[in-house]
Amino acid sequence: MLSNFSSEPYRRLAERLGARDFFDKSHDIQRVRDVLAARAARQPLH
Repeated sequence: MLSNFSSEPYRRLAERLGARDFFDKSHDIQRVRDVLAARAARQPLH
């Protein structure tokens, strides 16, 4: 989940709905890139 609304209620809701991660657009852009790169490295391309 990538959102500008990063308070705890939004994080909990995203988790309940199945989000594996929660990223704050204002602070976590590099972390988003790192997580996506790590996941892509583990997944074979079809």
